[in-house]
Amino acid sequence: MLPDLPDIVGTTLDGVEPYVVNAADNHAICTTMDVPVDGQGGAHPIFYHMATQSGMNRSIGELCGLCGFNIAHGPMLGSSAVEFREPIMVDVPYRVRGNITALNRKQSSRFGWIDILQYELKLVNEAGVEVLRARYSLVLPRGRGDDEG
Repeated sequence: MLPDLPDIVGTTLDGVEPYVVNAADNHAICTTMDVPVDGQGGAHPIFYHMATQSGMNRSIGELCGLCGFNIAHGPMLGSSAVEFREPIMVDVPYRVRGNITALNRKQSSRFGWIDILQYELKLVNEAGVEVLRARYSLVLPRGRGDDEG
């Protein structure tokens, strides 16, 4: 039997510690991706994902736990979308602000029942200016209900 969906919409994901892209990490990413390092101090855009996921106050395992889902059952990234308002800069502290925006259940022909967790994370600078907004969804496969528990 499937558990009821918990009432977690609105749960804050605001980070506690600032996230800083250091120059060495940016250089390593740019080198790995065979792109030039921005001479104006801009970080590679992939840091949107690293900053938001590392900078929120919960791990993916903890997010799954809020949904009553055991991370050992294999959550999957359903989607990730980002809107940049400014570039991410190297050696600048940013804070993550965000919350859970939805948790829904539906039936999938491939996985049986799935829960879809949606959350939004914003990266803000020390002045409180939003640099980017990222939206994520996680797919939490629940199986066939009574058939597979």
